Amino acid sequence: MRIAVALILAIATAATAATAGRTAHTTPTAPTLKLMATTPIAVRGLAFRSRERVTLVLRLSTGSTWTQNTTASRAGVFNAVFSAASAGHCTGITVRATGRAGSRAVFHKIPLPACMPD
Repeated sequence: MRIAVALILAIATAATAATAGRTAHTTPTAPTLKLMATTPIAVRGLAFRSRERVTLVLRLSTGSTWTQNTTASRAGVFNAVFSAASAGHCTGITVRATGRAGSRAVFHKIPLPACMPD
């Protein structure tokens, strides 16, 4: 009886660990954008549709705007660099990604509170 209980506990623990491992390494199911760098501004798109054509619009709190087109990989991933754009820690950043197949994602970086005028 004790061996059976120990065996059931071992199987349950292994199944839980395997599930946790899979969850930690999966890609998001909804399209997302991640800021990779600020000089120049670079973003990565995840979970877009396979080979989807994506239009990116970058807006800075300084009033500057850039537009760029890219295509997601077969895995739905893309990297985009706005080589003429850079931002310091006091610059707000908004990037909107709109895919032709319907994928959408928005990234916002607000300036630090210390940067706000009194």
